[in-house]
Amino acid sequence: GVPFYATEWTNPETGEKTPGYREAGYFPEAYVNFLALLGWNPGDNREIFGMDELVQAFGLERVNKHGARYDFTKLQWFNQQYLRSQSVNSLLEPCRKMLVRQGWELEDATLRALIPLVMERMVLVSDFVTEVKSFFEDPESYDEGIVAKKWGGAFPVVLGDLIQGYETMQDEWGVAAAEALFKEVAARHGVAPGSLLQGLRLAVTGQASGPALFEWMGLRGRSACVARLRRAAAALPPVV
Repeated sequence: GVPFYATEWTNPETGEKTPGYREAGYFPEAYVNFLALLGWNPGDNREIFGMDELVQAFGLERVNKHGARYDFTKLQWFNQQYLRSQSVNSLLEPCRKMLVRQGWELEDATLRALIPLVMERMVLVSDFVTEVKSFFEDPESYDEGIVAKKWGGAFPVVLGDLIQGYETMQDEWGVAAAEALFKEVAARHGVAPGSLLQGLRLAVTGQASGPALFEWMGLRGRSACVARLRRAAAALPPVV
């Protein structure tokens, strides 16, 4: 059968809560598109339909009489395709609602700039929370494996120079300025910028991967980035 819940449902035996599909971050259009292709085919290779296109194309003569398999992975793929086709304006309110559930707020300009940074990494609208968590919450710890690989060598000295350089920036802070200083400091110490990038990302976001780092830093702001870099500097492993 089709697992369909109109609202949040609580399993009486386990207490586990299952939200509705919309609440979980699925687009109604993506879900309808997915359902239509369970046991029906349009007679060609098309999979993504607008609602009007689907109404025009659908016909009972192409419905398969055999049972269909409900594939959550395929449903997520449909949702991702719909999500990627959306404009930033259309995602503004759904993403804002996800933030509000967490008690987080952003100005419109920042939210508009942040959505495109993480959009390609999202499958559900609710993934926005996961992708921007580091924007709101300071790192509580750092991945020991990455620390061992990326925070040694010249990194402590580079980090110190970055902190000093970023602290002196005022009105010029932004994506270009943050990246330019990083490359300048790396060159000064004869280190390839790419070899330092993951270490810097870990220091600033607490994560091993994520959206374009300097765009993220430009949006997060100079003071917040410097504070996080100082925190990372205090957590550097001792020099042996």
